[in-house]
Amino acid sequence: MASCEIQTTTTGEDTVACVLKPDNNESTICSNNTLPLLFKELEGIFKDRDVHSLTEDEKAKVRELMANYASTAGADPTSSDWTKYVYFNDIHYTRNLVAKCKQFELIVLCWKRTQASRIHSHSGSHCWMSVLSGVMEEDLYKLINPNMQISEVQFPGPCPDLERLSQAKHTVGDVTYINDELGLHRVKANDDIDGITLHLYSPPITASRIFEPTSNSTIERKPGYYSKYGKKV
Repeated sequence: MASCEIQTTTTGEDTVACVLKPDNNESTICSNNTLPLLFKELEGIFKDRDVHSLTEDEKAKVRELMANYASTAGADPTSSDWTKYVYFNDIHYTRNLVAKCKQFELIVLCWKRTQASRIHSHSGSHCWMSVLSGVMEEDLYKLINPNMQISEVQFPGPCPDLERLSQAKHTVGDVTYINDELGLHRVKANDDIDGITLHLYSPPITASRIFEPTSNSTIERKPGYYSKYGKKV
């Protein structure tokens, strides 16, 4: 059987259309644990709508699809298609773009053991994170001031007081979800093993707001990609 790949077409500076395309001219049916099929099923949920238009049942379905892919593909990495997007860096975790459309993007993040993000918001995007390999740790935070919203924080500026709400460990197949209404988070690979995660951001994330309590500062960063569609940039 022919294999399916994600083919991308640039339609503008900020818009990339992703379609399913077989690697030859044969009629192709993708197996049920491939990234192209996951992307297609996600498109069927979003249906050209903004994430804020999704019902709670539809958001739960997104989580289910992410979990199903991670649990099956993560269980057998040697035959899984996410491995072509795996690029590690000794200095920092990497963000590797798999597919992107107007409504959402799929990104594989690769974490050397102990590598971590800083405490950050998602600038209005919603994030589903599934674990493909390793063990990931997540700390969830909120602003202590109940009268302040994350969108009201000054960037750059002083860091508002934060309260850590929870700590969790996520293993292969687990999915976690966050948006700015739920709070901020910090993600870290376990001390003993590298981690690989698959993230869905809706809409595609264009800015990340960083909170630094130790230096009493906030900054805004534009996330980049270490690789796009399997090739380093």
